[in-house]
Amino acid sequence: MKYGALTGTCAGLTRFAGALALTSACGSGEGSVPQRPEPTFVPSNPKPSDDRGFAIGSFVHTFYWMEFEDDYPGRADTELAGSDCRAVAMVPEAFAERVCVEGSGRLSSGALLNLTGECACGYPCPETGASVCFFPVADTRASWGYGSDGNPLIPLRSLAIEQSVVPHGTVLYIPEWDGVKIPASPHGLGGFTHDGCFRADDIGYGVEGRHYDFYAGTSALWMTLEQMRPTDSSTTLYRDPPRCAGKVL
Repeated sequence: MKYGALTGTCAGLTRFAGALALTSACGSGEGSVPQRPEPTFVPSNPKPSDDRGFAIGSFVHTFYWMEFEDDYPGRADTELAGSDCRAVAMVPEAFAERVCVEGSGRLSSGALLNLTGECACGYPCPETGASVCFFPVADTRASWGYGSDGNPLIPLRSLAIEQSVVPHGTVLYIPEWDGVKIPASPHGLGGFTHDGCFRADDIGYGVEGRHYDFYAGTSALWMTLEQMRPTDSSTTLYRDPPRCAGKVL
């Protein structure tokens, strides 16, 4: 998810391990979020009419991803600090400017950093205006960063969505993504035909109402997906789909 106002590209805010923690979520610009709906309702002892699950309605989508230091040549002259004010990395300024917005980044050394929250000694993010700190991710199960409940994010499966609209951990089916061929991409992503199954793994400031952020994993894959289903396209969401049982782990 992204942190800050929904301006130009992305904005998001999440809570991790009980502390205010920031991750990335890509927004789409001004005026892209429709009116906020009431929380979704599922009756007691529900039984969906078919294997798609319960229809929630139409949503617009945006994308978010991880940043990679290797994509930003230049001198490592900018410090990223932890919440204890000790340096966790020295990186090129251009990388710092993006990772503080996207929320997670892979260093050239292979180490992964995630935002932990605002702190007085943090990096002053130009786009958001926040002073933010980072922490190194040691858990190999979270090689693509953390969601809003300390859960690992899964590229091409995880969505950021307002929890009052869709509770965290809810499995979702989106027919417009079913059958879409995801091309093979660097970092081992893609190379399969999507089945339309996702999970609500994250939240984001600016991600409100009938709006979800699709975690693309990389900016390159986001640009590919953008050609297939452009930002702000309308899709239909179904929750608790029997057809997705066991497909989103």
